[in-house]
Amino acid sequence: MIAKLNLQLTDLGYSQMVEHLAKIHYFVEPFCVCLKRTLPRLHPLHQILKYHCREVIVPNTFGTPALTHQLGFMSKLFGYGEAGAKRLIRAARPLSTWQVTDFRGNIKKRGVDDKDLLPYFPYRDDGEKLLDVIESMVKDYVDLYYKFDAQVKSDYELQAYIKEVSIQGTGKNGGIGRIEGLPPKLNSKRELCEFVSRLICHVTIQHTALNYELADYGSYVPDTPTKLYNDTRVKEGKFSAYRLPNRETAALQGAFVNALASFRYDTLFDYHDKLDDEEAKKIVRKYYNRLRETVQPDLEREDNKRLANGDLTYPYYLPSWMPNGIQT
Repeated sequence: MIAKLNLQLTDLGYSQMVEHLAKIHYFVEPFCVCLKRTLPRLHPLHQILKYHCREVIVPNTFGTPALTHQLGFMSKLFGYGEAGAKRLIRAARPLSTWQVTDFRGNIKKRGVDDKDLLPYFPYRDDGEKLLDVIESMVKDYVDLYYKFDAQVKSDYELQAYIKEVSIQGTGKNGGIGRIEGLPPKLNSKRELCEFVSRLICHVTIQHTALNYELADYGSYVPDTPTKLYNDTRVKEGKFSAYRLPNRETAALQGAFVNALASFRYDTLFDYHDKLDDEEAKKIVRKYYNRLRETVQPDLEREDNKRLANGDLTYPYYLPSWMPNGIQT
């Protein structure tokens, strides 16, 4: 039990500082800041990406001090404290490249892509169904505004955006965003579709998997404590409830993770009626409805099968619960 709980708390601490905060929140911020700097409001990509970037800056700006301050949540909750949290974030910086947005590639790289060897993996299977819809929507949307590859190459506003985000962009130290691995130019519709799809996937599918599960797992301290104690009332190597955080720390943990994992501002693609272009509205509305009418029932059926098989369900990817971005 002690070994299991040590694994749980280590996984929680690593996932939230590295995979969640560094590889999503901090990683995405340059894309959203540069979006406002380089793409005019009426640019077709600005029209949709602004909803996927909505409020990215707020949790980054106000959340970071709350987490990493000397008396912040990391110091109060986790054994590694404020210094350890900052060390994890610094160590994650070289790992936060454009590669982290490759959902399918990362699954294959981790060796968990074979469904015969690993039949139960909802993150992979449900995520792929959502990614298929995102990619289809993006392709139709791009096709609406770009008929030929040459139009992508000649879109100087789009190219300025990519150049500013990429580490290979203009300037002595590269682009302002300094995202390593992101090409400084898009040469085709295919490349543009891949870029937009991966960015949307990262702030929806990937963020949802790391953030909203906290409400079920991180809020139940006996399952996933943030730290364990060597209590003098417990023999060495033996488990006891005395090793768990006290009531005050447990209450703080519950409040903290529920504040992160209980807030949803919107739902994926619900901004269709806010778009200026009537044809664009039709495209985004089509895929919003597909998520609700086709994908959601399919995922619910899969969860019922998992439950019948004695496996854990995975409700986090239900479209009705998936926001457009990372408001928390």
